[in-house]
Amino acid sequence: MPQSTELSQVIKTTLAALDPVIGDLQSRPDYVKNEKLRRDAASLTDLKQILMNYQSLSAPTTDQTQAMRDAALKTHNPLLTGLFNDNTALSQMGQLNTSRTIPPSQAQANNVNIKKLQDALQVLIAQTQSTTSNGTKPDVAAKILSLEVAEATRAPSGLFYQTYNESLSLSIRAVTDPDSAAAWGQVTWTGGEADASGIANWRSVPLKNITPVGQPLTITASANGTSQSVKIAIVPDLLNFDVSGAMANGGENWSFQSDIQEPVVVRAVIKPDTPEAYKWLKWTGGKVDPKNPDDRRLISPAEAGNSDKNLPVEVDINVQ
Repeated sequence: MPQSTELSQVIKTTLAALDPVIGDLQSRPDYVKNEKLRRDAASLTDLKQILMNYQSLSAPTTDQTQAMRDAALKTHNPLLTGLFNDNTALSQMGQLNTSRTIPPSQAQANNVNIKKLQDALQVLIAQTQSTTSNGTKPDVAAKILSLEVAEATRAPSGLFYQTYNESLSLSIRAVTDPDSAAAWGQVTWTGGEADASGIANWRSVPLKNITPVGQPLTITASANGTSQSVKIAIVPDLLNFDVSGAMANGGENWSFQSDIQEPVVVRAVIKPDTPEAYKWLKWTGGKVDPKNPDDRRLISPAEAGNSDKNLPVEVDINVQ
């Protein structure tokens, strides 16, 4: 029978979700020496070829559809489940643990791509199942249990925040009951943007616009009278200090001019460099510059001294 338009679109979505996971594996510093990573990448590449071959068929048989479904099932579990669990373990290792081959942030970002691929495969598996069973789909009333924001940090207040980035986005996943493709199709969103993966239970928030202080974005997922919301702030990327009349000596030490007379200006360098972004800064030490109260602090010549020392000023992002 002719390949359905819906199944063709699901295959495209799955192919799009495959490439980031393969790329994540191949870009790891331990890829060349880690035989398991190479085998997993090869298996994912094999699945990609299977999907592309199926996509080229004008009238796939039931056996061909079942073979593609079997390949998707094997990839979903145990391959992706194993990779996800390994990354979770890596993200929880201490900095000095010699078994930690990638930093926690990279492991978490890789897991987001793995989870998107798992969800895409689950949609594919459900679609192929309906194709091989005469199109019947089980009735299901989805409930929204929670929202996952794996790539963001959660403040004590419950606010999720991530730093500004011109080219990246934050991904949000709706966890449903049941956790199935049929349930995900019933999810409706407010706030954010449709995720690039095209999977219904994912939402995206671009990180290219700073959130005004006190005005977080609200993202809500709803289904059948149930809903869950998260508040998200996009905060500036705190880079370094620009200190007048001083030279950075590495680390946190600075050398000041010996004949300094005027107050030393300690200015925070952040991205983006906008008045709205500087409102996020929380300063400790120094005095407020009345003309520039947000982006800098002043310290007296006596506080600066003329030796190699730490600045008596600190700054942080004020997220509560």
